[in-house]
Amino acid sequence: MEEDFRQKSDKRDFPKWPSTSRGRITLLGIGQAREGFRFLFEGSPELCRDCEFFNACSRLLEPGRIYRVTSVKRRNLPCKLHGGEAKVVEVEESSVEASLERRLAVEGASISYKPIECGKMDCGRGGLCRPLGLRAGDRCKILSVGEGIECPIGLELRLVSLLRQPSS
Repeated sequence: MEEDFRQKSDKRDFPKWPSTSRGRITLLGIGQAREGFRFLFEGSPELCRDCEFFNACSRLLEPGRIYRVTSVKRRNLPCKLHGGEAKVVEVEESSVEASLERRLAVEGASISYKPIECGKMDCGRGGLCRPLGLRAGDRCKILSVGEGIECPIGLELRLVSLLRQPSS
């Protein structure tokens, strides 16, 4: 359904705010519009579909990805979703902490991300083994490698910071 929605929105005549060299321009609620704020974009609600700023606000963001505010602009715009007003901000896709098999955890390496699927949902590490913001097959750069992670089924895991790479 999201794909159909995206195709429809591309046919509108609303202005499209482009990505900048550093990030993407979008709108956030006044309370969230601060540098460093991270959020999971879950897609656009029905309420937003008829907004004149829809393309500027949602078109360049991908559902299921985590973004980080890099810059807050001076301009506010009307927004039904955020209770009257939203702030223009610049965002970029955020790095994500995850667990990775020790043999793959090499700082600077590019990998095809594969979540750890062990069947143990109650070990307390599920958020690292299947983190929000990443999907199986995503091309990622390993930004840093941290400590070992204790795994209840004995897998040798490391804490890593991953940044999804643009598809070519």
